Amino acid sequence: SRNRLIANRIEGCWHGIWGGYSFETLIQDNVFVSNDEHIAIEHGQDNTIVRNAFEGGTLGVYLWERDSQPANWGYSRSRDVRSARVVIEDNRFRRVDVPLRVLQTDTVVVGDNVFDTTRDALEFDGSSDIRLEGNVFGAVSNEGPPPSHDHAPLPIVGGRNVWGGSDIGDGVPETDAGGRPIAEGAGPQAPDHPWSRAYILVDEWGPIDFRSPVAWPRSPRTNLVQTFEIVGPDGAWRLVAASGVDSVSARSGRTGDTVEIRRSRDDVVDMRLDFEFTGAEVVDRFGNVSPAGQPYGFTYTYFFVPIPWDVAWWSWEGLPDPRQDMDSFRALLDSEPLATESTEDLGYQWYGSPAPGVGGDYFATRATGLLNVPTGRYRLDLTSDDGVRVWLDGTLVHDDWTYHAPRLEQIELDLGGAHEIHIEQFEITGYATLVATLTRLDR
Repeated sequence: SRNRLIANRIEGCWHGIWGGYSFETLIQDNVFVSNDEHIAIEHGQDNTIVRNAFEGGTLGVYLWERDSQPANWGYSRSRDVRSARVVIEDNRFRRVDVPLRVLQTDTVVVGDNVFDTTRDALEFDGSSDIRLEGNVFGAVSNEGPPPSHDHAPLPIVGGRNVWGGSDIGDGVPETDAGGRPIAEGAGPQAPDHPWSRAYILVDEWGPIDFRSPVAWPRSPRTNLVQTFEIVGPDGAWRLVAASGVDSVSARSGRTGDTVEIRRSRDDVVDMRLDFEFTGAEVVDRFGNVSPAGQPYGFTYTYFFVPIPWDVAWWSWEGLPDPRQDMDSFRALLDSEPLATESTEDLGYQWYGSPAPGVGGDYFATRATGLLNVPTGRYRLDLTSDDGVRVWLDGTLVHDDWTYHAPRLEQIELDLGGAHEIHIEQFEITGYATLVATLTRLDR
């Protein structure tokens, strides 16, 4: 809140700006190009959006509030979080499907804007005190003032609006989708590499800065046939060694190439690709410099244990708190579940119901997985919200049976051969997650 976002170019994003619960923020003199939703503000107040240019995309400015707030969230209990009091003036919208969508938001001023070549200029629903003043609507597919969808006629007032029907052309400033970031930009905004959302690449060390070569996966890493793009400085690359691989589509090429690699059909995926690069200067992730023309080695590794999980869900709403009465919780998990699922990806994030027939709050999850791995030291990366417990072959190895926000916990295990992992979780209210992945530490 109270941010000033001025004179930026925001392009190719899902949300150009997400302003959840933002208040007293100024968004001015920016250029938004080909974002799915240029500006989205949930439960915002006293925000001002002026003199911006919007080109393409599905939604221009989206304002809304939810019907209710999480019961356990202190912020909404101590502060007014209604969506209200927004000024949208002197903006230019071109080829945006829906420039304005305003849902359950009160006191909105829409003045002196230009809307051109759009499907629906405005969508209002469940809002009050809307003022339209001095706007120009040209080449709008669905002409006329905005309809009121599910509510009584909206209290829209104002005047001097021009409902055209022709392309107003020069009324919207042209935007240059092929422009480059400023030369002084650093890191992922440096000017001499591909740029768009497809090239916002982040690994365990942070954002890829394109100053050193990387083999970047462009397909799900669990696929039998995987596609890689070689990104980085200009130069030539060659594959010097590979393990855990059956075939490759190319063993040499230049930066920007894509390569298809078929991994071996083993129970455990343990793939390693060693490359050599020769070309422009390389600056690695730690600032080490390799002069232009000097061979530079880089590696891609991926270790994955496919674990078939059997997952089941129950509701404990109306039953004793599982933190205080484990006997009742154990009896619940011995009963017939409300829903079941089999998956090799225990990677759940829930904003509501985890499965058909299960409520979004006060539910229990049980996941049982079988694995067979080479002998070694491993780490189970476990993310949970809320309480969670883990058993390995019937022995409790992790206990965080508490009400908590999403929490990553790392459990080191000595494994070898066949094992069973058993996970139990309870959710109280709000957001929930359960994610488990296995990494080998002694490779």
